[in-house]
Amino acid sequence: MTSRPFPPPRLADLSAPSASNFLALARSLDERPCTLVAGAGVPASAGLPTWRGLLKNIAKIYFTHWKFAQRNSGNPVGAPIDLSIAFWEDFMWPPEAEALADELVTLNDPLTVAQMIIARVAESNRQYLVRKALYGSASDHRPSALMAGLADLTAHQRVMAVLCYNYDDLLERALQSRSVQVAPIWETSMVAASESVPIFYPHGYLKEAGGPLVPIVLTEEDYNAYATDGYGWRNLVQLRQFSTSSCLFVGCSLTDPQVRRLLWVAKRGGADDHYAFLPSYASESENQSMIEKLIDSQLHELGVRVIRYPVGPKTADPHGRLVSLVTELIASSADFDHVWR
Repeated sequence: MTSRPFPPPRLADLSAPSASNFLALARSLDERPCTLVAGAGVPASAGLPTWRGLLKNIAKIYFTHWKFAQRNSGNPVGAPIDLSIAFWEDFMWPPEAEALADELVTLNDPLTVAQMIIARVAESNRQYLVRKALYGSASDHRPSALMAGLADLTAHQRVMAVLCYNYDDLLERALQSRSVQVAPIWETSMVAASESVPIFYPHGYLKEAGGPLVPIVLTEEDYNAYATDGYGWRNLVQLRQFSTSSCLFVGCSLTDPQVRRLLWVAKRGGADDHYAFLPSYASESENQSMIEKLIDSQLHELGVRVIRYPVGPKTADPHGRLVSLVTELIASSADFDHVWR
């Protein structure tokens, strides 16, 4: 009997551990659907800012107001408080305000940055500020190829629920475009109909076209409040999915200490293995390869098996391989031999 090559031809650009984890994930999806966990990398694939990018946009808007106040007074003024948001369009941001924002976010903890700025914006303007910083001037963002692939994965009944750490509704729209019935859920009293795929928003929900005023988790104070509320809905919904289903993390860095704590708790309770697609830059240097191996080993201790995909050159879609791997996953979960053909 001729032995088959490993990694399989369709996974030849993956390391042996990543290919092995990919096949384990395919087998897992064949047995029962997973929970899809979507991080900031998913909306970023459609042109929305990453987590740090969102904070930079918020800071740029704030510093633009501050610079405007200084020019009008002719003298340095203190940090504005109870700010009403006006200068949210990026063409209004002067270079000095952009430079200030880049420096602030680069040199400080993101949650601290959010706390410093959001606390100085009028409460009635805070969600407006975040919405404008998130969506910008575009009136209708379109779901990306990655979102379409994840929607196809769900439509093929490989996803039972979605845990979305982002505020936007682009993935929700991608699912609806595949005729998947969805039920967005952002508080404990909400329950999905049996025929719908629930999309849980533990960090809040901001529809692009407008919608309900849902509290969002953004600042240091927000994170502290929900981290210490062990029996609050935000904690319990994550822990339930981590404990009762196998989860597939996409677009997540898995560096959030709150998420890691909940994974640790679920692992101690005997949870199933989870899986995560993470980018690999190992081809750039041996040092980077060693760092990735160390990170992956530690995530394995939290019950997460990592699938590293190579990041392409600086093109329009450096994460294109992730999209194709999602497509391969759909085929492989139905036909395990697919990757050898």
